[in-house]
Amino acid sequence: MKQVSHFVVLVIIFSVCHTLHSFTWAYTIIQYSCFPHVVNIAVQTVLKELEENPYNPVIRSSTTSSPDLVEYAEALCTKPVSNTRSIVAICRKSGSCCVELQNIIVKGICDGTWPELRVIQLLQDCVMCWSSTYNMVDHCIELYPMSLILSFI
Repeated sequence: MKQVSHFVVLVIIFSVCHTLHSFTWAYTIIQYSCFPHVVNIAVQTVLKELEENPYNPVIRSSTTSSPDLVEYAEALCTKPVSNTRSIVAICRKSGSCCVELQNIIVKGICDGTWPELRVIQLLQDCVMCWSSTYNMVDHCIELYPMSLILSFI
């Protein structure tokens, strides 16, 4: 059963590579036998391609060009992952900045400014952990309402 799931993942990865026209790392995938490594290589390759060429892969992924798809492709041109990395790096520059951010979140939750927020930290992503980029962006999006109010303070 494990062999079949790896084969299915490889087929999906190669189809994504075909869409992105990026086969340079195909031999590397075959060398890895560990499923998480294969997934990590695929995720890092897709993130790299979307960073370098965000518009074409998104538009090519569909047979019809809808306004929503064009809007999504144009949003990717703003390099959201790189911008999120920069925001997180600035906020996590020192321990005191992290503590101050936590205090602002807790105060906002207690006084009702942000009742829907959880007490979370901004996370940095790690190349070795494929889900860390998702978690980094997710936390930044969750804390976005704070930025609207804090920009006026």
